[in-house]
Amino acid sequence: MQTLSPASVRFLADLKLYLLASGKNEQTTQDIVTELENHLQEAEADGKSTVAITGASPADYMKSIASEMTTDYRESVAILLQTIAGVFCYLLFQDLLDGPLAYSLYFLIGFIVLISLFLIALSRLFRYSATHPDSKRSFIWFGLYGSLTFLLLIGLFFTDSLVSSPMIHFSWWSSWLIGLFAFLSKIRREYSHF
Repeated sequence: MQTLSPASVRFLADLKLYLLASGKNEQTTQDIVTELENHLQEAEADGKSTVAITGASPADYMKSIASEMTTDYRESVAILLQTIAGVFCYLLFQDLLDGPLAYSLYFLIGFIVLISLFLIALSRLFRYSATHPDSKRSFIWFGLYGSLTFLLLIGLFFTDSLVSSPMIHFSWWSSWLIGLFAFLSKIRREYSHF
């Protein structure tokens, strides 16, 4: 079987990134990319370029494919919850060493909102990066937004003790059960990649 040109390989990678960042189902996205890969191989075997399939604007082609697909909200919410839980696990283990868990409502809500906004912005940045593959702007935006989110999280940690908010206290047993659950889910996530 003929190998694809670098332009076609790049287009397929960008298309996959764009569709996944748009909240499309992972398996459906892979099926579409595989089907398009076959079309590109046939076209290149006939001497045609990537542009013959995608048209003059690969970005418009990606957007048209995305508009024909349904958004997988269930998978998107699952990714959001897994990311929040994964990031929170790092905080949780340190807090468990300090004693029973206790978090202010201000901190929990702020943490969830910041991580959610970060993921939403990240998906937009991935879509921009996929439709503007040669733009250096996407790297600048990734750096700026990543830094801003980090600073806001640091601000959340520092302002937590300054803002009056109801506290949620856990007993020793419930704290360790939460820690065990977080540990097992982290291990499951790590080994599910293999």
